[in-house]
This record gives sequence, C-alpha cells and structure tokens, in this order.
Amino acid sequence: MTSRANSEKYRRIADSGAKEDGKYATWWRRRYVTWLPGPDHWNVAIGRFGGIMTIDKSLEQGMALLGVGRLGDAIPFLLRAAVLSPSAADAWQALGTTAHQQDKVDFAVACLTRAVLLDDRQPAALVNLGIALKKAGHLDGAIAMARQALRLDAGLAEAHSNLANALKERARFALAGDHGQRAVVLRPDFANAYNNLGNLRLAEGQLAGACSLCWQALRISPSHAEAANNLGLSLQEKGQTEQASAVFHRSLCLQPAACSALNNLGFAGIALGTVNAAMACFQRALACHPDFFAAALNRSLASVYREDLDSASLTRLQQDCGAILAKGVNPVAPARPRTETDNRLRIGYVSADLRQHPVGESMLEVFRQHDRRQFRIHVYAQNFRPDKITADCKIAVDGWTDINGLSDLEAAELMGQDGSDILVFLASRFDGNRPRIAAWHPAPVQISLHDVASSGMAAIDYIIADRWLIPGHGREYFSERRLRLPHFYLSPWPETLPDIAVTTGSESMVFGCFNNPTKISDGLLAIWGQILTAVPDSRLVLKYFNRYENMAVRRRIEAGLVRAGASARQLDFAGGGESRTALFSRCNQIDLALDTWPFSGSTTTFQALCMGLPVVTWPWDRMVSRWTAAMLVRVGLSELIARSPHDYLSTALAVAEDRAGWRQRRPLIRQQARQAFTDARTWTHHLERLYRTVAAKHGLGRQ
Repeated sequence: MTSRANSEKYRRIADSGAKEDGKYATWWRRRYVTWLPGPDHWNVAIGRFGGIMTIDKSLEQGMALLGVGRLGDAIPFLLRAAVLSPSAADAWQALGTTAHQQDKVDFAVACLTRAVLLDDRQPAALVNLGIALKKAGHLDGAIAMARQALRLDAGLAEAHSNLANALKERARFALAGDHGQRAVVLRPDFANAYNNLGNLRLAEGQLAGACSLCWQALRISPSHAEAANNLGLSLQEKGQTEQASAVFHRSLCLQPAACSALNNLGFAGIALGTVNAAMACFQRALACHPDFFAAALNRSLASVYREDLDSASLTRLQQDCGAILAKGVNPVAPARPRTETDNRLRIGYVSADLRQHPVGESMLEVFRQHDRRQFRIHVYAQNFRPDKITADCKIAVDGWTDINGLSDLEAAELMGQDGSDILVFLASRFDGNRPRIAAWHPAPVQISLHDVASSGMAAIDYIIADRWLIPGHGREYFSERRLRLPHFYLSPWPETLPDIAVTTGSESMVFGCFNNPTKISDGLLAIWGQILTAVPDSRLVLKYFNRYENMAVRRRIEAGLVRAGASARQLDFAGGGESRTALFSRCNQIDLALDTWPFSGSTTTFQALCMGLPVVTWPWDRMVSRWTAAMLVRVGLSELIARSPHDYLSTALAVAEDRAGWRQRRPLIRQQARQAFTDARTWTHHLERLYRTVAAKHGLGRQ
C-alpha cells in the first residue's frame, strides 16, 4: 500500500475511533500524565474498559492516530492497549515514544522502562528509553541504555548518536566524537546524527564544523527544527547574531512552541539590543513551559538592561525568577561531619568564569590572598574552555571540582557531601553560571558575589557589594541580606599599558564608549545625540569586541542618535577583534568616555581610568547602574557623577570645554586608579571579615 493510501486509511480509522470513544478519550487524556497503571490497577482498568475496545483495536486505533500526526489523541488508545495487555512490550513502547514526542517526559520514561523490562532484546526500545532518560536529566541511565543497545547491535547508528549526545553532556568530548562520527558513517542520511555531532562541535568551540554539520542535517531534513536551532546557536557564537536570529525564526516556524528556540531567539535579541522583544520571547517560552528556568533566568537578565521598568516591575520579575528556579526542589542531604584535624572555615566558590574574564582575573587575586590558616578554599568550576587563568586558579586553591556534565542536582549533592560552610555563587545571572544549584541549599550559608541585582532566591542568604552600589537608604529590592565591603571593584593592574598621550592629534572633541552596545538604551541615545549636536565637530567612537560588525546593532544606534539631532558622519563604529594593549591605546584617542544607563560600565570604566580617561555617568536607583559611580568616588572624580539626564549632558559638555585641562590630569587619574583598585591583600582581608561574621552568626566553622 502506498504512503498516501496508508495515510488515508489511518485518517479514516482515527475519525471513526474518535467518534466511537470520544467520551473516554477526554478522561484518559486528563489522567495519563500523572497516572501510570501498576498491577493493582490493571484489573480495575480492564473491567471498566475491556468491553469497549479490544487490545488489538485499541492499538490499531492509536497507531492510526499516530499515522496522521494526532499524537495527543493517540495516547488514550495506546494507554488502553497497554492496560488491557500489561505484558505487551510493543504497546508500552508505542505509548512511551508518543508521550515523549508530546514532551511528557516522566510518563514516557515510565512507559519505556516497562517496555524494556518486558523485553530487553529490542534495541529500538533501549534507544528510545535512552533518549527519554537524557531529556529527563538522567544521563547515566541514557548512557547505559545506548551502550546496551550497541551490545545488541553494534551497527545501530541511532544508538551511537544518542550515546554521543549523552557523553557530550558529561563533557566527555573525545569519546562522544568517536561515537558521533561512527553514527554518520553508518547512516549518511541520518539527520539527527549530524545535528547531534554539530551540537558536540559547538560545545567544543569548533564553530565552523558545528555550522557545517547542522547545515548538513537541514539538507537531509529541511523540517529539522532542532538542527535549525543548533545552527542558530553556532552562528551566534561566531558573532553572526543577525543571521542566528533569522535561523531561530526558521526553527520556530517549524516548531512554534519550541521553548529552546524561543529562549535562544530572546538571547540573540539581548545581543542585538532589542531587549523588549527579547523579553517577549522569554515570556512566550515560559507560557509554553512555566518551569523553564533558563528562560526565567534570561528574562531576569534582560530586565536589568531596560530603562522603562520601575522598581515594582523589576521586583516582580526577580521574585518570579527565584520561584521558578526553586520549584520542585528540596534541600540535599546533610554534609559529612567535620574532621577534627581541619577546623578551618570551608569556603566553596561556584563559577563558570574562572578564565580570561573580569570575574576570573579578579578572583585569581583573591584566591592567592586568602589566609589558608583560617580558610579552606574549594572551587566548583563550570568551564568548557580552560585557559591560563583557569590553570593559575587551580594552583591557588585547596581543592577544585569540575562540575561540567553534572546536572544541577548532582552538583548540589556533591557540594553537600563536600561540606562547605559557605558557598559563594559568582556572577550567577551571566554566561554559563548555574544559580539553580543554590536552590538545593547544599551549604548552610550561600552568598551572591559579582552579581548586579537580586537573585530573587530565598536560598541565597546574602549579597556582597559596597555602600555605593547598595546604599543604606536605598529602596531597591533584595531577597538577600546585604553585606558591604569598604569598596567593591578589584582588578589586577594591566601588565602592559601604553604611555598616556598629551593630545589626541585631533582638533575636534572625541567622545567614546567601549561598553556592551546592549547597555546603550534609547533614552541614553537621545542624550548622546544632544551632546553631539551641541559639539557639531565632535565624533563618537564606539567599540566592543566585534559587536559593531553587526549591521542591525549599528542601525539601531545610528537611528537613535540621528533622531536626537546628531549626524551619521559623527559616528565611528570600530569592529573586529584586537589585543587588550590595542584597546588601551584607543583610549588615548578619546577625550571623554560616555557611560551607559541603566546598566553602567565596570571593567570598561576601569580600563578607561587606567589610561587616565574621564568617564561621565548617571547612577539610577538600582545597583546595576551604580558601578561606574562607585569607582569614580573611589578615585576622587565625583564631579563626573551626574544627578539627572540634563546634568549628564552638562557634565559632558563641561569636559569638552576643558579638553586640555582634563588631558593634564590623566597621569594623576591613572595613579589614583592603581591605588584604588589593585590592593588584593586588603580587599581579601575585608572579604574574610565578612565570612567570619556570617559564620559566627550561623555557628559555623572556626570562630
């Protein structure tokens, strides 16, 4: 029979069956997600439904509905077939596979587990169970099922591909690559295998290979939504964010309710500076999957860039994020008892940024200065691409655990067993950090450090800042109790700094901003436009890695400035990568750095001050906007801290009027910056004082 004839047959059977059994289908559809019949229920179920439809007819009806793509309608019939014949492995397998396609993961695992228990000699059932186990987060089970399938059939491409996918999650890249390559050799037309191998190459940072493999998957199967999603991720990692956004849209056309693609499209929107649209994507993802914590975390991240959200709105978003991260979580088992031979206070740091990154560079200095007589330092690192900073951090601490490949629960259980007194989560809302680990409360005290707003999580007990970032009179919401250092910013002094130039070589005023362009809000563009209009022969130099090579980013910023009266000729977009020394040299070409709002600069402000470059800023009523202001106070440049948008404009114009005078002050500003931000010994001493205070309050460790 032709496929068209089959389709017509299935549609005819499905329609007749739905009419015959409509009143029962609704009941089963409501119940199947949470109820899997066990031995005690079978007789009751058979007695209630056995006279309505035989197992053969139920199974035929279910398969017919599957044949015409009506997965939700198929499940009640497949479930009835399984109940009527509890030892029929094929019925349980069909039910579990269908449930998995409907994203009913726990139910799918239960059904497929029963199918395998009834008949463990069917590789297809083992493969399907492995896929469901991986989606449910049970990686060891997924790996075991794939290996068992391969013992039965070593040439099964699906098992090789699924094994590669699970091993990738465990960060066992080399072995995963072997199995992934084997899968595409065995089945050159297997789109899933190319997609999974592409996803592996993406994790390894082999972006060209990842793109090529995902394209191959799409050539084989143009409707492969997951391959389109992974292609978008690969393009985004390459910096081709606009192209990535288009591919994510393609993925959503293929699968409109795909939470992962919605989340990734939103993250691309953050990179493009279209933050409102990004938040709409995260909202859609959460509407499809209310427990999708990655979307909740990204929505919270996006919110700190928005200038149109008031304090109440930000508070609600942070609280919602904290609630989603904590949903369904219970504290892990208690830690092992402390040994009598080592009664030091045990501090654990959790981070994905211990590499060439501002957090990694700062914390390396802290690790080196910690008093090992009183503190035992252990790091839990999530870092796929270690570098020299990573290696130096490992040397500087007492213990190091790589949590790559561990689920959040597995990582939390490990931390609980290690018995840290205090766990410190670094910059949790950014990069690949994993604040949800804190929800299991693996340590008696948990602290947020290097974040820019509240986590909204009840499990995070404290947040560390200083009195400028979180003023005592401030009304910003924090779920955490606040701890304050004398000053917050810390960084090693750059090894190679160019000499400070007395002049720019330009007769006209040159403004600059080297901040992330996502931080450049519409309200800020309006003020910048007025500044450029007031100084018509001035220029504005914009640089942030290779972000300005993206034409969508350029168009957004240029349009905002032109609307405010500036000329497009006044803009100088600098693209491409360059060394840190070259970036410092650029500061010599700038007369005044323009800070961003509501998300201010931090590392970029430090870099400017290292070159003696003045920075004008306007701090708002929230921590995320106050980093530059806190640093300017520290170096004695409070005159550059504005009190309003108009004051920001006036301050910038005043610096433009006195270009030569500010040039003469540059060597002094550099000297003050070095004194203010590089004393790691004193900074760490103050941090340890906070740790001891908290430990004493909670009765922990050595006091």
